[in-house]
Amino acid sequence: MGKLWLGVGILVLFLVLGLWTNHAMNDIHMGIAEALDTAAEEALSGNLAAGRKTAEKAKASWDAHWHSSAAVADHAPMDEIDGLLSQLESYGRADQPGDFAACCSRLSLLVQAMCEAHSLTWWNLL
Repeated sequence: MGKLWLGVGILVLFLVLGLWTNHAMNDIHMGIAEALDTAAEEALSGNLAAGRKTAEKAKASWDAHWHSSAAVADHAPMDEIDGLLSQLESYGRADQPGDFAACCSRLSLLVQAMCEAHSLTWWNLL
């Protein structure tokens, strides 16, 4: 009987850890995605300087949480996000608001996809 409760306890522990990971990934990545969307809108409205500043904040948040995300996430999308963040800086410095906004939008979608990959949905359970 003790082995049964040990097994149930381990399953409950995994459930709690999964829910906590879902919540943490959502908090981290949805804020970054929203900031990148805002940066794209600012760049397209003619205020590239404000867009660059907003994107820099998003990058700082990404960098601050990179190791905790890497502990639970697939590294391939993270590498792509890192590369696009480097491109984003170049577009901002080169004063290319269209390319800057497009890169921000792409980054936002990738960050949202990372978040959704760790959410509790029926298709993630299959």
